[in-house]
Amino acid sequence: EEPQPEAEPDEEVSAQRERVEVTCALQEAAAASDKGQFDQALQVIDACDNRMKSAKKKSPVSESLEQELMDARNRMQSRAAWELGGRAEVRDAAQMHKMQRCTNTMQAEGAFQKRSKALYVSKTQDAWIQRSKGSASSSKA
Repeated sequence: EEPQPEAEPDEEVSAQRERVEVTCALQEAAAASDKGQFDQALQVIDACDNRMKSAKKKSPVSESLEQELMDARNRMQSRAAWELGGRAEVRDAAQMHKMQRCTNTMQAEGAFQKRSKALYVSKTQDAWIQRSKGSASSSKA
C-alpha cells in the first residue's frame, strides 16, 4: 500500500504558498490602484487577508505577511495615500516578496513597524546594518 500524503503541508511549504499568494495580491491590487480602482484593490487585499486568517496553521511568516496586507490596505485608501508614497511602498513590498530579497531595512514614512523585511535579511547582513547604524550615529556627534 502506498503511503498517503500528509493532510497539511509542512510549515515551510505553507509559508512559501502564502508568500506567493500575498505577492500576487499586492501586484493585482497595485495595478487596480494605478487605475484609480481603489475599491477593487481593497477587495483583492481583503480576499487574500481572509484566506490567510482562515488558515489552520499560523507561522511567524504568516504574521509578517498579514502585516504587509494591512499596510497595503492603508496605502490604498485613497488616491492621495497612493500618490504620497503608497505606490512605491506597495510595489517595493511586492518585489521584495517576489524575489525574496530585501534592498533596505528602513521603515517607510508613515508606516507602522513591519517585520516582513527581516524575512530576507541574513544574520550577517543584519550585523553589518547594525554596525553601520552605530558608526553613522557616532560620526554625527
